[in-house]
Amino acid sequence: MGINVRNFTQADVDKVYDLVKRCPPLRLFDKYIYRVQAEYFPETCFVAEKDFEIIGFISGFVSQKDPLVFFVWQYCVLEPHDKLFAPVSLIKNMIQNAREMGCQKLQFTMDPEADRSKHVVGLANFLSKNFVQKEFLKTTQEQTGLEKIDILYDIDMPKKREKR
Repeated sequence: MGINVRNFTQADVDKVYDLVKRCPPLRLFDKYIYRVQAEYFPETCFVAEKDFEIIGFISGFVSQKDPLVFFVWQYCVLEPHDKLFAPVSLIKNMIQNAREMGCQKLQFTMDPEADRSKHVVGLANFLSKNFVQKEFLKTTQEQTGLEKIDILYDIDMPKKREKR
């Protein structure tokens, strides 16, 4: 069976929570947050399934400050599926949805120390050669006292290719 991408539903909340828990260093939020997303933002949240198992999740929303910006809030794909078609499927669905909502930019944040950071930069290059990286948030970790910086990626939305 191939990979199926569909909108996030209430029935998926526990499975997505468990998926995010299995995808460190992604921050796991309370189930309440995922429930709110499924209830109020299902058109901007997607899951990827393979053999009826949820293997990927992406969520986001249109900025209220700038309605031309679509912010990707959380994204994860379970290994080893992260090297297959699942990431492309989730991202394509998100981009198509964002375009339909009138967005012209994608934004997301990433910890540059995370293993997946190099993949994010590759994705940004793939989507558009015109993107900006800048410091978004600097925090100090309570346990270690070390500084952590999250980077904001601001990417021009890829143009929809016209069929010939």
